[in-house]
Parts: sequence; C-alpha cells; structure tokens
Amino acid sequence: MNLPEVKGSPPIGRYVRVGVCAGGEIVTDVILPPESSVILGSHIDCTVLVPERLGIERLLIIEAGRQLYIAQLQRVILMGDGPEDHIRGTPDELWAGGVASPAVLRWRRMNLTVAPSFSVFVKYLPLGESVDLKVGGWAAG
Repeated sequence: MNLPEVKGSPPIGRYVRVGVCAGGEIVTDVILPPESSVILGSHIDCTVLVPERLGIERLLIIEAGRQLYIAQLQRVILMGDGPEDHIRGTPDELWAGGVASPAVLRWRRMNLTVAPSFSVFVKYLPLGESVDLKVGGWAAG
C-alpha cells in the first residue's frame, strides 16, 4: 500500500463535527470546540455520547485535536484536502503503510468503522464556518 504524503498540520483552531451512525440511522451529531478530544461512549465524561445499547463505554478516537487513534477500529477512511490525500484501509494495512496509532492528525474528514453497522464521521470545519448543525452537511467540503 503506497500512502500519499499528507501536507498540512493538525486542524488547529477548527470546530469539529462528529456524527455516529448505527444500524443505518444517525444516533449522535455534535459539534465540539477546537482542540477537543473525541471520546465516544456512554460514560458521563465522553465528549460524544452514544446510546448504551451500542456497547461502547469509552473509546478515545482523537486526543486534544492532534492525535488520531485507529488501532481499535475495523476500517478507516481519512480524507485530506485533495483526492490524492485520501487513505483507506484497516488499521493493519495503514500500519504497514506507515500510519501508526496514534497518528498526528492531518486529515480534515474521517469515516471510521467501529463495528459492523457502526460508524463515526468526523469533519473539521473550515476556519470561520458557522458551528450550527446543518442538515445534509456531511458530504460537502
């Protein structure tokens, strides 16, 4: 697997939108302040709360807006600014290609499969973009 060189730096100063899809429906859709950790789960200290029925008590995905943890995931799609910056694969495939866990966060959109029928979507909003939740805002920029 040849991984593209991703230019840029961690998305400092950007709000982050996180959506959780389980069984074909969005169960959580939140916007977190810049440099937030994305901690998924049903525990009270999680930044992205999900229903207990999903069986996730606490899962660290992004730490302080700078480190991405992929080892516990099943499949990962990381998207940079251009199509040449896209990376996809299992954590083992990414590891073999040079992406360790934790990885320095350089991607602005991510589709992370936690379990079958259970995905997390992460999107760093452009600087200055409104932090209001937008219907259908996942596919755009």
